[in-house]
Amino acid sequence: MRFLNIIALTCGVLTGPAFAQPAGNPWDRCQSATDPADLIAVCSDIIKSDSAANGRKAAAFRNRGLAWLRRGEYAQAAGDLDEAIRLEPARAWAFGTRGDVHGKTGELARAIADYDEAIRLDPTLAWVFEKRGEARARTGGLDQAIADFDAAIKLDPNRAFSFAGRGYVYRRQDNASRAMADFDEAIRLNPNLAWVFEKRGETRAWAGDLDQAIADFDAAIKLDPGRAFSFASRGALYRKKSLFDRAIDDFNEA
Repeated sequence: MRFLNIIALTCGVLTGPAFAQPAGNPWDRCQSATDPADLIAVCSDIIKSDSAANGRKAAAFRNRGLAWLRRGEYAQAAGDLDEAIRLEPARAWAFGTRGDVHGKTGELARAIADYDEAIRLDPTLAWVFEKRGEARARTGGLDQAIADFDAAIKLDPNRAFSFAGRGYVYRRQDNASRAMADFDEAIRLNPNLAWVFEKRGETRAWAGDLDQAIADFDAAIKLDPGRAFSFASRGALYRKKSLFDRAIDDFNEA
C-alpha cells in the first residue's frame, strides 16, 4: 500500500490534463495555469462572475478542485468537485478527480464508486482505470486491481505507473516473475521513479537475487537520497552478505 502514497507524491496528482503555461485571459488561465494558487484565483473569478455560463462555471469548479487537491486541501477540493458535478453531471473527469480526493482521505468505497461512474461515462480514460486499480489494491481486491491496470495499459501502453502498480499487485500475490517484468517495463518507460527501483529491489531480494537487489536500492537512493526504506533494505542485504560495516552505515542513514 505504501506504493500508492509514493505514486501520488511522485506525480503530484494523477488526474486530468497536464497543466501548461497560463495564457492571457482569465478563462484560458483557469484552463492552463501551472501554479495552484494562480489557478484558484483565476477560476474563483469565473465562478463569481454572473455572466459565466454553467459549462464554464462547472469547468472552473473542476479545475479549482484539482488545484485544492494538489495542495492537499481535500475538503475544499471535494466541495468544488461536488459543485462541478451538480452543474454538469455527465463529466467523467470530475467524477474521476473526486475519486482521487476520496482516495486521499481513505474513503475507498466512495473513491471506487466515483471511478465506476467516471468509467461508465467515458470508458477511454486510462488514468481512471489506473486509479481504480490502486484503490482496489488498497482494499485487497487484487484480481480486480490487475484487471484495471490491464485496461489502463491497453488504453495507453506508455503508462509507467500502471505497469508499476500491476507489478506491485503481482508481488503481493507472490508472482515474482510477472512483478519483475512489470517493474522492468515501468523503469524502461520512466527511469526516474525511485520507488519503482525500490519495489524491484524488494522483489529481487525476495527471489534471492541479492546483488541485483542492491543495485536497485543503489539506483533508488541515487534518484532520491532521502529514501530511508531503501537504505534500510540495502543494509539488511549487506548484513546477509556479512558486509557489516556497510550494513551499519545504511542503518545509520535510514
